[in-house]
This record gives sequence, C-alpha cells and structure tokens, in this order.
Amino acid sequence: MSKNNFKKILFMSLFIANVWVDKLKSNSKSNRIFIDGIAAVIHGTQVEKREIVTVSETQRPGIDNKVHDLDSLILQILFCFEAEKYHINISDEDVERKLKQVMQDNNIGKKELTAMFFRSGYTYEEGKDIFKRMITAGNVAEFCVTREALIVPKKAVERYWKENPEYTKARLVVQRGVIPYNYRQSKIEQEKLCTEEISQNNEDCITWYPAFSIDQVDISEEKQFILALPENKTSNLFRIAEGFEVYKLIKAYPEELRSIDDRYADIVDALRRPKYQEKLAAYKEKLYKQASIVYY
Repeated sequence: MSKNNFKKILFMSLFIANVWVDKLKSNSKSNRIFIDGIAAVIHGTQVEKREIVTVSETQRPGIDNKVHDLDSLILQILFCFEAEKYHINISDEDVERKLKQVMQDNNIGKKELTAMFFRSGYTYEEGKDIFKRMITAGNVAEFCVTREALIVPKKAVERYWKENPEYTKARLVVQRGVIPYNYRQSKIEQEKLCTEEISQNNEDCITWYPAFSIDQVDISEEKQFILALPENKTSNLFRIAEGFEVYKLIKAYPEELRSIDDRYADIVDALRRPKYQEKLAAYKEKLYKQASIVYY
C-alpha cells in the first residue's frame, strides 16, 4: 500500500466516514464545516488491494482539468488492480519520462506543471500518482479491451462504404484581378478598351492576386456568375472603388464520391467504436462483479 493511500485510510478511519471541523469549537451542527468524506472503498479480490475514493475527488477537477464522477474513478482503480494481476504496471521512471514529454509538448517546466497540479488541489507527487493511475488504466484498457475490438474485417469496411457514401464538396480555384482607374481616361473609355484587350487575351492591364480555393456552396449570391465561366477565362469587368474588378476560373472540381482508400481509416474507426463500447461495458461489468465495493 502506498504512503498516500495509507494516510488516506488512516485519516478516514479516525474520523469514520465524514470528517467535520467545528469552526467555533461549538457542538452546534450549523457551525460545522464539511471537509471531506469517503465516497467508496474498493477491495480487490484478484489482488490483495484496497483503495478509497473521497468525496472531494468526485467534485474537484482532476489533473486533466475535468471532473470525474465516482463511477469513472472506481473504474480507474479496478483497472489498476488488473494491471497488477497481469503485471503491466508502469514504473516511476516511465511516469517521469512521460511527464517530461507532456512538459516538452506544452513548452512548460516542472515549476509550471507543479502549479497546474496545485490549482487542482494536488501536490506534485499526488499529481504524479494520479497521472500514473490514468496511464495504467489506459494500458489495461488497451491490453484487455482494445485488442479484441481492433479487428475489423475488410468486407465490413467495404459494406459500410457502399451503404454510407460520402462525397467531396464541389470546389473552385479562382483568381481575382483589379484594373486600377486611369484618370487620364473616362471610366467608360477605359472599360471599353480593357474589355477589348482581354477579349484578345491581352491581360497586361490586370493586376492579379494569388489564386485561392473555395467550396462552391460558399460562393456568395453576387458572385454566382463565376460558376458559368469556362476554365481560364476572365469575367466581365465590375466597377469597384479602386478600379475594375475581374475574376478568372482557374479550375473547377466537381462533387465526387470519396474512395474507399480515402475513407478506410475513418470507417474502421466508426466500426470499432460501438464494438469497443460493447467490450468495455462487458469488461467493466466483470470487474465490478470481481471486486467488493462499499459505497458511503
């Protein structure tokens, strides 16, 4: 039994299930402040272990900044019992190595990580123990549940692909150009001259901006004329504040059926998910039956 767990059990045993402090040293119940209590005691049957879950653990955020309900906390503990049974415990050195990786990925140091643990109500060592428990639970789920749910037959993938088709969005590659006003000409004269030049494939008067891709459904109502443009043809001129605006359709990509190869990984994941949940529920039921859990 770890020191932390021994202290918890000793503390809770001394104060039975609910610990109270009288802030005025009075016997009046209205003056008492609830500090903490036992939510559940879990006894392993396959391994000689006993763990407790406190009320505060079910109410405050964990080190992942999420509040975990009693059921999920009990399940983590049961997974850790299984880890001992199957000898797949993680060492303290591996925990430190994984924490260093977390710090590196988030560009923080041990001081910042300790502060994060402290904000959730944990010391660094307590946070590390919880991190270890989370990793261990994940390893057990991978070992005992995920492996059986991983296998998805190719025929099942093919059948799902046929029954649930997905299509790519119709997409356009468009380029926008501007012809600045020539104030030595009237706008009508300039527009006529530029239109004639463009019709002769002379586009020297146009300042083109980089081409961009846009889904067909995102094209605004006033720009729908782009859909009717032949590829690599420039549109008519439109007057704007700084000159004349033109558009060119570089390439049009129609809606297409996504190939099975393109969707294979997503389909496998979609088929695995219910299978995994089913296996997890069955495994969870088995663990609960094997363990002795006392709720308070």
